[in-house]
Amino acid sequence: MSRILVLIDWYLPGYKAGGPIASVSNLIKALKLKFDFSIITRNTDYCDSIPYENIESDTWIVGNDELRSYYFSTSKLNIISLIKVLKSEKFDYLYINSIYSKYFTIVPLLFLKRSNYKIILAPRGMLSEGAMDVKYFKKHLFLKIGKLVNLFNEVIFQASTEEEKKQIQLVFGNKVKIKIAPNIPKKIENLKKTNVHKVKGKVNFSIVARISPEKNIFYALQLLDGLSGDITFNIYGTVYDDSYWNDCMVLIEKLPDNVKVIYHNSIRPELLGEALAQSDFLLFPTTGENFGHVILESLSVGTPVIISDKTPWRQLEKSSVGWDVSLSDKSIFIEVINNCINMESNEYGEISNSALNYALNYMANSDNLQKHIELFSVS
Repeated sequence: MSRILVLIDWYLPGYKAGGPIASVSNLIKALKLKFDFSIITRNTDYCDSIPYENIESDTWIVGNDELRSYYFSTSKLNIISLIKVLKSEKFDYLYINSIYSKYFTIVPLLFLKRSNYKIILAPRGMLSEGAMDVKYFKKHLFLKIGKLVNLFNEVIFQASTEEEKKQIQLVFGNKVKIKIAPNIPKKIENLKKTNVHKVKGKVNFSIVARISPEKNIFYALQLLDGLSGDITFNIYGTVYDDSYWNDCMVLIEKLPDNVKVIYHNSIRPELLGEALAQSDFLLFPTTGENFGHVILESLSVGTPVIISDKTPWRQLEKSSVGWDVSLSDKSIFIEVINNCINMESNEYGEISNSALNYALNYMANSDNLQKHIELFSVS
């Protein structure tokens, strides 16, 4: 059984970092009988400073799920301590889940890339156009220096989609080693809406994402400005960029009285399905997702989605489960949103049922598991 050492900045029981935690935890749950996983991470959640309760730090522990884990405390997380732990371990694959992380990407690559370990790096969408536009010069400078010093030369990149493969090649060139292994969806309990009744002229939208420019919450708020109808917009997410959130709050104050915005902070994963089921639509004009776990979860509870065309979820309207719209044309977004506001109950019930069936069919027919088995079998 191959031994895989996973490096990731934030992991369970954390949840505020969103997609990367879900991607890695779903993978480990699905493949733990085929591979021997260990994980090194932090003992705090994303943007938090308080350590997890009831988890011992700075030592190897085995949890109830039998996963062997090492949770670094902030005071002990440094180059010397990390290298000491890494060099004490024997493994076949090093699985890195970031491009820019100092401790969980750069340090391991500098000290271990000439070892006999196979190194797989999952960018997790960090090379998408939308993500690269945030802190543009800093990111491009780092990547340029990384290529000059051959930091990524011994790496096998994991792309979740053909589009992400192109993004990786755009940065690192066509000769770079890439394996495509789409994200594994979690097993979702059937939380089909108990009530699909919708009133014409009234709508409840939700967005679930960390509050930062690449998630495009400000854009979503702009779309609602000036629309008619009784509109509620629920925002779930951790504030990552205070300046960006301040801009959002200024806009929220200026919205007309018929648009009610409710900020719920972050939401625990076990409560997400119920929150999405209580919404009429997911409104998520993201600038880029390499998967978009919340999109699939929304569909899986019968909540149709209004998203950008910067995710793998495309041609949704043909399947009557939602819309994927170009960010360059707000008029189309507004037209779709107006149609949703004025949608009557019978039509909504039909697309809600289509969304549920679409998600269940996707999960039943996904070959993502086999793709990951092949990923960790490369020679």
